[in-house]
Amino acid sequence: MTNTWSPVSDRRVERVPSKGFTLLEVLISLLIISTVLVGLVGLENQNIRAIDVSRRMTMAAMLARNMMTQIELAGFPEDLGEEEGDFLEEETDEDAKVSLAGFRWKRSIEAARFGVTTYEHARKVKVTIIWNEGKRERHLDVVTYLARRGEET
Repeated sequence: MTNTWSPVSDRRVERVPSKGFTLLEVLISLLIISTVLVGLVGLENQNIRAIDVSRRMTMAAMLARNMMTQIELAGFPEDLGEEEGDFLEEETDEDAKVSLAGFRWKRSIEAARFGVTTYEHARKVKVTIIWNEGKRERHLDVVTYLARRGEET
């Protein structure tokens, strides 16, 4: 404890240390807390964006797998060439249309080539799912090879 001179009386007054916080201490702690909270909000926004990217990538993978399955079930593809479209043309369910909005597809079927040899009894099938994320166009490519059954390739 420190002694200070009191001008009101001619005697020394014993000063008791303060048990509270000063305004400066409160302001510094508020600054630290607000900085931490801003960082946490930034991390939460980044997490939301990552979840959205993951959701779209998963949706693209499911759409590509579904298209590949349809091609495989249709049998050996005789027609070669490319086609493209979107998923909203055939869909009737309104909830499905909302989740499929923004996704497009491209499909190419060509004779399979390995090195310089072309095999007419085998097909290379490539399905590309395309969507936009912000200003960027993203795509997922899936490639498989199909052979005509019962014949050597």
